[in-house]
Amino acid sequence: MKKFLSLLMAVAMVMSLSAVAFAKGEEINAGVQEIGIDHALKYSADSNTMVPFVIEYGKAAYFPILGFDRNDYELDGSEAVLKEGAEMHLISRQEVVDGLKVKVDYEQGRELVESVAVVKKFVENLALDGSIVDKRDAVPGYYYFIEFKTVPKDTTSDADIVATVELNKSKKGDDSIGTGSNKVDLNYKVKDMERDITINVGYERSYYAAKVLDSGYYTENAQELMVTTDSVGDSIALAPDDPYLLKFDYDDEVEFTFGAFADQNEGVFTVDVSGQGKVLLYYTTILDDGIAAANPDAKIFALNFNNTKFNRTGEFTYEGEDFEYAYQVMEDGSLKLLGEFDGEEISFKTRVLGQYLFSDVELTAAPAEVEEPTVEVPTVDVTNPSTGAIA
Repeated sequence: MKKFLSLLMAVAMVMSLSAVAFAKGEEINAGVQEIGIDHALKYSADSNTMVPFVIEYGKAAYFPILGFDRNDYELDGSEAVLKEGAEMHLISRQEVVDGLKVKVDYEQGRELVESVAVVKKFVENLALDGSIVDKRDAVPGYYYFIEFKTVPKDTTSDADIVATVELNKSKKGDDSIGTGSNKVDLNYKVKDMERDITINVGYERSYYAAKVLDSGYYTENAQELMVTTDSVGDSIALAPDDPYLLKFDYDDEVEFTFGAFADQNEGVFTVDVSGQGKVLLYYTTILDDGIAAANPDAKIFALNFNNTKFNRTGEFTYEGEDFEYAYQVMEDGSLKLLGEFDGEEISFKTRVLGQYLFSDVELTAAPAEVEEPTVEVPTVDVTNPSTGAIA
């Protein structure tokens, strides 16, 4: 994994070029002046914050856009000048970025990028210069960022996107300062503005989290998942929807617990991880619509794992109130009965964590989807359209 680069701001150079007086009627070269940083930020919609950390596969990376707008200039007689002390800042006005084009030249990692766009996000932990600060010192607001959406991928390795971003904007923007004969248009055009960027794509909850933390990058959700004698404890609790990348340096049994976050049920998978390689493990609790429709009167709890394979067979134990039956959803959609509950508990053996259903009644599999027959449409022989002949 490439070492992350520190925050870089080219404020001094740009300021020296921008703090110039312009004659009446001339266009001022304002607008976008800089991509704020050279490494990626991730956005948390729950807390409206940007965090510098590993970007997870399938999630988006963000780079703040900095520059000047009409509020940074004032008229000095018949001339427009940059206000004393004005500094580049996060862009919040649409006129500045309207028509901004983003071109990306990839050195590596092009296959990991789904799309690139200019987007607006509400952020509560950035200073106006784009740096991350405590919320008490931030200037909350809607600001523009370059967004890289990454491709979803299941893998036990992280990867880097290394590229050069080029910004261009031919539309000047409908903006000005002053009125009448003292009116001065603002030129929001951008020409071949470049910045090298780096995006590390991987997992927050991973065996290399501590390495990332030591290099100055952080996240409130970071977990070191290098499983050793000292780190195992009683069990490893895994929350739904979060991917966990684990590496093992441990020759004994490990307990993985699932479902406790539902506040009513709990599953435990116990397996010997001696010689076990890295695994990516995650699960959801979303019930398939087809299963729900086929069993409208059933109480069902779903645990949908990502078919993680272990070297050895382990034991899965599930506890839940009012459940009588346990099923595995097979690849073809059929249901395999794993057994009946003994009281509030059921156990079964497996080395592959798949998709499971726990129910208070016997279940019926969802109906198989029937493919619509393909209808061949005759085509007209265009070599002689006047005949209307059918090919």
